[in-house]
Amino acid sequence: MKNVKIRKNVEIYFILYLIALVLLLPDKKTSNGFDIHSQSQNNSILLEKNTLTFRFEIENERMIIRSFDSLNTIYIPSGIENKDVQFIIEDAYTSEKILFTTASNKYSSVFTVKKNPNENTVVFHWRPVIEKNIRSRVLTVKLQVNDKKAINPSEVIESQFSINIVNESENGVQFAGNDSLNQLLPFSSTSIFSQQTSNTPLISSNGNSGIIIPMEQIISGSAGGVWKNKVSAFGAISLFSYSIKTRNSDGSQVKIVSIDSANLEVQGLIPTHSESTVSIVLVHKQTKDSLLASFKVRSLYLKQPEYQENIYAEQKYVIQPNFPSTEGIETSMQLKIDGKVIEEKKIGNLYYSVPKEMIGKTITIERYVNNQRIEPNYFIKIMPFRNPQIEDVRKQNGSFVITVEAYGKINGKENKIEKILTSSGEMINFEEKYGNRIKENEKIRQILEIPISRNTINLQSFKVVDSRGNMSENRLFP
Repeated sequence: MKNVKIRKNVEIYFILYLIALVLLLPDKKTSNGFDIHSQSQNNSILLEKNTLTFRFEIENERMIIRSFDSLNTIYIPSGIENKDVQFIIEDAYTSEKILFTTASNKYSSVFTVKKNPNENTVVFHWRPVIEKNIRSRVLTVKLQVNDKKAINPSEVIESQFSINIVNESENGVQFAGNDSLNQLLPFSSTSIFSQQTSNTPLISSNGNSGIIIPMEQIISGSAGGVWKNKVSAFGAISLFSYSIKTRNSDGSQVKIVSIDSANLEVQGLIPTHSESTVSIVLVHKQTKDSLLASFKVRSLYLKQPEYQENIYAEQKYVIQPNFPSTEGIETSMQLKIDGKVIEEKKIGNLYYSVPKEMIGKTITIERYVNNQRIEPNYFIKIMPFRNPQIEDVRKQNGSFVITVEAYGKINGKENKIEKILTSSGEMINFEEKYGNRIKENEKIRQILEIPISRNTINLQSFKVVDSRGNMSENRLFP
């Protein structure tokens, strides 16, 4: 009996152990460690990231940014009526604090928050001042939301995440700093920029702090369209103190649309193939020190035109250019033979035909967006007229029933079978079943009948002749 009791206890403990393991398994519906959809039940603030990190190093008095994570999404419980979030940002070393809310924020030049009530989220952005002597430090961001529907109206729901500023040039990379938290506030900027990674030189040799960063690192769009980007200055610099030079690696023009002391808006044309690199160079008017920023402009895949690769003279064909439907671009398509334009269309499909004198030549399709040719070109071969074909011949109701095909037109009229000849060249009388004539693209299918008689019963083979005089191969009678 004692052994049986011990065995039962072991089984019970094993079952409890399995239940505990199942309860510890994560829900498949969770994302980033939590289930967003269950937040109303948990009644807690959820975060997309627990840490935002800004890593850089100083080399020869130039700052090189290794990584910059500037955005965090905050999920507010759906059951909370008050969606205003209070932010308390504290320097972990000096214990200095600043406070602002989603409704009132006097520190928006550094810390920016944007509510999205429809999704119960708040998006948090931050940007640092770029200083030569900036040191590693940790900022703690505490979040507080008042739940007015709670049993205790003063109940506050809290959460927090960290901002790590890492100067990798420091020995040991210690998170510390003697400078004031208020010194993180930039001298001039109201822009927001998202996660960036750059190897751009940022600090000039005279020691003035400064950085210029594009809003978008990669811009994509339809070939030939217009791209726009904003480049923002951070630190103790004013764009008015610099001469501005722009360059696009594909040789196209980069226009300066607008400029103020902290922001520069530029635009240009999206390349017709692959990608280009746009460079913005600032040269100080007095010291001649320079700052550099660059970004990529990529053309989206442009669908190739739809057309028939092999055509015949005097036939009508259509080419669908498949240009992007983008405002502000001019398009055109040209057909060329031996370098000369034979057809051109600016908008929509192009309908065309070629004379028989062009047989054997090749048509080149060229597409243009804003007067720039889009590679690659496409080619159409003008084929010789096809000879008529005998598709089928059979005996039926006292006649030879023949199915034939003729191709194209001649002098604007349909090419059709005009004669049936014996192998020795004698003409054979026939009738056409007109109700059975079928037109398919450049060919016409006809049904012809030859009555079986004393004159035809012993015929061995025959051939057909079309309106051009082209003949088919000989075909045996059944």
